[in-house]
Amino acid sequence: MSAKLGGNLDVDASEVASIVEELHLVQQSQVGALRAAATHKVRAGLQVRPADSVDRDRVVASGSARELRGTSVTAVLLRPVAVGSFFLLEFERQQLDLAPALARCDLCCMRHEEEFEARFSFLQPVTMPDSGVATS
Repeated sequence: MSAKLGGNLDVDASEVASIVEELHLVQQSQVGALRAAATHKVRAGLQVRPADSVDRDRVVASGSARELRGTSVTAVLLRPVAVGSFFLLEFERQQLDLAPALARCDLCCMRHEEEFEARFSFLQPVTMPDSGVATS
């Protein structure tokens, strides 16, 4: 089966599938490049507190922010946090000039016996600091 494209160009189904696959791969690599460009490697102290204002004086976990995006942050923590729960994230302002932000935990996995990696999605996009992003 062939499809007529334009004036005198015949393209069969296998060529169409090949072109579509190539476009898909190009799109994936461009999305990956955009994500990498939007990711800032950081090393900043982080305290994880409950989102509920009644419990905000309590620290649930502490650790270090490692990757920062406008919509999320990845951190290494000393204790696990509950996936799906909401938290107030407080960054060490001398290391990362970012105001406290509300976020939901998307992922938490054990890296070592007393080390956990967690990813938090901000409830509202954060403005990336122009300066003061401490890189590792």
